[in-house]
Amino acid sequence: MGFPAPPGAGDDAEEDEGAGLINLDMGAFGSGSMSDPLRHAVGMRTAQDECKMRMWNSFPSLFQNTIFHGEQDAKIKALRHSGSMQERLAHCKELKEAGNTLLKTATATVAASPKASETSEEDTMRRKKREAMAKKVSDLEEAVLEKEQELRLLRRDLALAKSELAEAAAPT
Repeated sequence: MGFPAPPGAGDDAEEDEGAGLINLDMGAFGSGSMSDPLRHAVGMRTAQDECKMRMWNSFPSLFQNTIFHGEQDAKIKALRHSGSMQERLAHCKELKEAGNTLLKTATATVAASPKASETSEEDTMRRKKREAMAKKVSDLEEAVLEKEQELRLLRRDLALAKSELAEAAAPT
């Protein structure tokens, strides 16, 4: 079932779908449930966002969990838009110190009230080992952040060098 062919159109008028039109079976109109088009729309949106999600999932978890602070904290937002690198690093160190203090107090509170099962010497050794491993993870995360910062600076320098090379190679 299709639309009548316009006057003067040939036999191929029904075969021509036009630019961007979808060939819908209008006989099935109203026979499905509302979940069918919604499921189709969700599938389309998921396919569109797949590339962005791959990129998002490639980011370190620390970045994923801190990227939106600029929307909530006016000082961070101001530093992102107009702060110097020294101001940003100083604020980062303040935040890190505050976080470390909170973590230490939370750890001290938990350690001050040991459970009955953690009173043995073996449990104490396990706890110390976990704490050492947690410190190692923290140190490694800090090193990764420093290397990522270094990498960003190197990429900026590389882009600058490439643009200078392009300018030098351009005929004058």
